[in-house]
Amino acid sequence: MNDFLDDLERELRDAHPRRRAARRRAAVGAAVRRAPAVVGVLAAVALGVALTGVLGGDGEDEGAGVPAATSTTPALTVPGGAVDVEDRTLLAGVRVAVLNETTTTGLARAVGERLEHHGADLRTVTSGPNQTRQRTAVVFREGHREAAARVARVLGVDRVSPLRTTTAAIAGRDADVVVLAGADRTTGLVSNSTRTASCDPRFAEETARTIDPARGDVAGGPLAVLGARGTIATSRDAFDGLGYKLPITVADGEEAEVTVPRQLRGKVGLVYDLGVQRRVLRDGIRAASSVMRFVACPRGGESPRTGFGGGIVTDRPRCATLLVRTQGERLALRLPVPLGRSCG
Repeated sequence: MNDFLDDLERELRDAHPRRRAARRRAAVGAAVRRAPAVVGVLAAVALGVALTGVLGGDGEDEGAGVPAATSTTPALTVPGGAVDVEDRTLLAGVRVAVLNETTTTGLARAVGERLEHHGADLRTVTSGPNQTRQRTAVVFREGHREAAARVARVLGVDRVSPLRTTTAAIAGRDADVVVLAGADRTTGLVSNSTRTASCDPRFAEETARTIDPARGDVAGGPLAVLGARGTIATSRDAFDGLGYKLPITVADGEEAEVTVPRQLRGKVGLVYDLGVQRRVLRDGIRAASSVMRFVACPRGGESPRTGFGGGIVTDRPRCATLLVRTQGERLALRLPVPLGRSCG
């Protein structure tokens, strides 16, 4: 009975208007005291969201979920499938820029050379603003999504996204597709930067002939540079005055790799690929290849040797000693090549 009376007294006391008003004032005061803490939490959450938008981790899907200033086209998932490594026209007419978004030197150039191998028109090659990217991304300007999808297939990237204004400013106005190279492209970097000239029956016979020292040919192992001695005391008349047209031949059934020594890189370069030739004409000697692998046709053809058209660029007349490594050999041969100057 006492418990019942006590409960009844509390209910009557709590029902008094002045007591209810007092309790409301106390609740409001407590809420006001808690408000700064709540605002602080919300501000921290908002700051975290903002930083995520700016830093964005890898940002590998640039433009995904974010309005792209240069495109209203949505992102696209790229279907898989093998790419024919010998398809030189897959990227024909596609103007591409490559931004290195890692700290690995030469990554953008190596990726660009792979794209050039498939016919891409390589434009800007430079560093990007993010140096910690893990996964490579492919982004595109308005109207070039399909071209970006082809670039993505070559690189094994499964998604393409619209290009952002910041990236567009770095890549330049003449690139329709931009590759943001990440750490996943650094594996096998050295082999990726080695260009390969393979047997093409349509052209192999044009420059293939027997080695003839009387005609100025120089040879090392199965490889010969035709007419190199004929450049002595002559001006550089090829590649806009940067070098000489010097076809190379390799004995059928053989492979040979030619390397420009490190001390000559930027001063001497190999031009045996149309993509490299375009780059040299635009950017100069430093854009030439430093390593080139020549794969001859199988034995049994009309000529015992396979020819490869092209030439060598040099900053001045010199005797350039190139390194020639044949298939299966660990040591390279030293091959002195006259480039406007006698090798003695």
